[in-house]
Amino acid sequence: MSAPQYFSRTNILIVSQTWHDIHLGEIVDGLKVTYYRQVDRVSRDVRYAARSLRKSPAFAATAILTLALGIGANTAIFSALEGAVLAPLPYRQPDRLVMVLLYNRALKYSTYLSYPDFLDWQREARSFEQMAAFQPVGFDLTSPGPPEHVDGREVTSGFFDTLGVKLALGRTFSAAEDRTGGMPAAVISNRLWQRRFAGDRAALGKAITLNGTDYTLVGVLERAFRFEDTPAEVYTTLGRGNPLLLDRTNHGIASIARLAPGIDMGQARAEMSAVQEHIDQLNPATEKGLGTSIYPLKEVLVGDVGPTLLLGGGRAGFAHRLCERCQFVAGALRRPRARNCRAACAGSEPRTDRPAISHGERASCARRRR
Repeated sequence: MSAPQYFSRTNILIVSQTWHDIHLGEIVDGLKVTYYRQVDRVSRDVRYAARSLRKSPAFAATAILTLALGIGANTAIFSALEGAVLAPLPYRQPDRLVMVLLYNRALKYSTYLSYPDFLDWQREARSFEQMAAFQPVGFDLTSPGPPEHVDGREVTSGFFDTLGVKLALGRTFSAAEDRTGGMPAAVISNRLWQRRFAGDRAALGKAITLNGTDYTLVGVLERAFRFEDTPAEVYTTLGRGNPLLLDRTNHGIASIARLAPGIDMGQARAEMSAVQEHIDQLNPATEKGLGTSIYPLKEVLVGDVGPTLLLGGGRAGFAHRLCERCQFVAGALRRPRARNCRAACAGSEPRTDRPAISHGERASCARRRR
């Protein structure tokens, strides 16, 4: 065969392909060997761990209990951390929601407001797309079912719309129901709906008796709805309630609002200061020295839980890692000779990420050294 024929393009490609196949085969074989070695090592480690736990049941029970407590504590802490601090509030555009309160300039603290204050704010403020008010109350629920005391909220008609939540069943309150002489209407939690009506959709329109008054059930909240730390079972309208609400000295309600498009917190604070200053001038006997304060709603609802949970989560994680390191060091100190024997037989550095050798491996190691 002549040189030109031997070094033809076809022959060169064949030779190159042959070498490529050879090297590829070696790589595949090497990966298979590595895989089987790792599987063998893991299986031996598992068998050794099982034998060790069987020989020391007290130690095994202690170790399992410690791990269970550590995992459970970490899970609980980080679940609370995620739900209370990291996860957004379960409302539409929660970053646009704020809480608006009165501010006592002399004593330098925020306080609740009166119902007339809220009505003035709602009428004059332009920085908010929607505004609502609420106050916590307790109800004696006597029908249907056995009597019980339940936590509740009295809210204005735009409360749920301001939060941007949808009901699982029915509707929210109308403006006609949120005024003196309006029809007694109630929205209940999903829990109470399941407990008292067994989740029956026909419950809408039926009466529930609260504090001796029959209220018409008009809506049921979603199961995931939450607001404030104390879950409310019943919501009724604020405007048709106690006549004392019209007293400007009766500061017992809080206000939430949704910022209007294009309005930030600073603009809302500036406008509300001007609005409250005008109210102070009209009502000097009851409003003198009062301003307003606006906070992000999440900051108010979460409060100081954030730093506490972060600290608790860090401490739990540190303790968990510390336990793991202590177990590792204890195992290393108990069986250093066995590990060194394995390293001498294998001709490599000792592996600190696996337990000491088993009894069978120790005997094999002794025979090889002879």
